[in-house]
Amino acid sequence: MSELEEKTKAGAEVRVLTAQEMALASNLRSITDSFRFQANRFCHKRYRDNLEHEQYRSLLMHLKEDESLVITRPDKGRGVVLMNKNEYLSKMYTIVNDSSKFKRLSTDPTVTREQNLIKLLNRLLKEKSITEQFFKMSCPKGSNPGRLYGLPKIH
Repeated sequence: MSELEEKTKAGAEVRVLTAQEMALASNLRSITDSFRFQANRFCHKRYRDNLEHEQYRSLLMHLKEDESLVITRPDKGRGVVLMNKNEYLSKMYTIVNDSSKFKRLSTDPTVTREQNLIKLLNRLLKEKSITEQFFKMSCPKGSNPGRLYGLPKIH
């Protein structure tokens, strides 16, 4: 007997459900329909959100190409701040030129401090105050000076 004939014979048997079984079947159908609806809604919402996200991203990339704008984040919270580049630089120069907070250095002390730290670590290693592993982990390599940036206040 072929598989199709077996299915036909099995499908020919009809069973009458009781009222309780009908109620359970109806509840199951309702739950699966609700699940299917929610899943479909979620997929469409994700697509809309993703499309909106891509539009924002495209807009930011377009604005990034504009040389007259500075794009940065705010000092508190999340978000994006767009500023006129000349205004941003003017504010940064005002901050940097405040002699009570900053002073001009003739040379970059980064390399000198790196060398001093290496000498100190070598001395501690020779005195057996630190392990070889700690020395390797703590030894600076290719240090760069800090980079100045300003985050605008938006509150």
